[in-house]
Parts: sequence; C-alpha cells; structure tokens
Amino acid sequence: MTQHGDETSWTLVGRAAAGDAGSREAFARIYGPVISAYLSARWRKPPQHEEVLDAVNEVFLQCFKAGGALGGAEQRRSGGFRAYLYGITRNVAGTLRRRSALDAGAEEEALERVDAELSPSQTFDRAFAEAITREARYLMSMWAAADSAAALRLKALELMYEESLPSREVAARLGLEPEAVYPLLSRARKDFKAALLQVMAERHPEETRPEIERRCIDVLGALARR
Repeated sequence: MTQHGDETSWTLVGRAAAGDAGSREAFARIYGPVISAYLSARWRKPPQHEEVLDAVNEVFLQCFKAGGALGGAEQRRSGGFRAYLYGITRNVAGTLRRRSALDAGAEEEALERVDAELSPSQTFDRAFAEAITREARYLMSMWAAADSAAALRLKALELMYEESLPSREVAARLGLEPEAVYPLLSRARKDFKAALLQVMAERHPEETRPEIERRCIDVLGALARR
C-alpha cells in the first residue's frame, strides 16, 4: 500500500493476518475509523462511546486471533476487501447486540429497521472512501516531496478545497498571478485522479482499468453523500 513502501493493500492484509505487529498497527490505523463510523451510525452512539470502542476492539480481535477472520480474506473475493471488512464488522455488531440482555427483542427490531434504511452501510462506505482518499493524499505528498512543481500543485489544491479559499486568494498565497491558478488546479486534480487510480489498482490488481475507474467513481460518490 502507498503508505507502507511498496506493499500493496493485500500484502498488508496478509502480513497482518500472519501476525506482523507493524502491519496490524497500520491496519488498525487505516480501518479503525471505518469500523467506528459504521458502529456509531448503526447504534446511534458517538464514536467515543464505550460500547462503540469495545466493539471496534472486538472486530480487531476477530480479525487478528489465530484462525481469525482476516486470514480468510481473498484477493478475488466479490466486492473486494471493503465488502469483506463490512461483513466482519456487521457480524460482530449483530453478535454483540444479541448478547445484550437489555431489551433484546426491541433492539433487534430497531437494528433491522436501521439496516433497511441503509444509513449505517452508507456511513461505512463513506468512511471507507475517506480512508482510500487519505492514501491518495499521502501518495500525492510523496510525489510533492520529490518534485517542486507537484508540491506547488498540491498546495494549491489544499488551499482551494481544504481551506476553501477563492482562486484570487490562492494566487496571493502562492505568489502567482490569478490567471495561473486555474491551470495549476486543473493539473492538481489530474494528480489526485492518478493517485486515486494507483491506490485503487493496488487494492484490486486483478481488475481492468475501466473497472478500477468505476471504483474510483464510486469512492467519489460515497464522499459526496451527506
């Protein structure tokens, strides 16, 4: 994976499943927010709620234990790792709720109603998309570290979309003429697309370019949901 040298996402998953401590730490850092977002949405509790934190830890336990769920992840599985991780998280959530003695019948009925609305699923997809775009952003920062022109494009992108500055202010911050900002941002968006395609290709090495591009569109669509 881009954040870990030449490792691909599946290499990270495989090493984490095999017990490599560094890979497990990276796995938890990348996917912990995704798991937490789903559980928080499903149970209508804040991410820092004790029940949510315990459930996140339970997901990791199920992934990392000897003979655990992570060891069964297959690179060619339909839906990719996103679908696999979603299934693990959803199963853990259901198991924990079934164990609860607090109004169990009403709780299960509420969970079924929430699942039918797909809100927790959409929340999971959005959080997963954010994890992927963070990897793309990290890859862009690596390019920027080796290329001053790429660094300037990345800075322009950050000013425009992270700080929400108008193009004239972006130009002033960068010491450029206002008319230079549009082509700079146009190239920066191409950099982002290239980074996103590379990250996605690492996750799905068996897929064709059109299939990878479709997944990138899905990621951007998930980010656009409110």
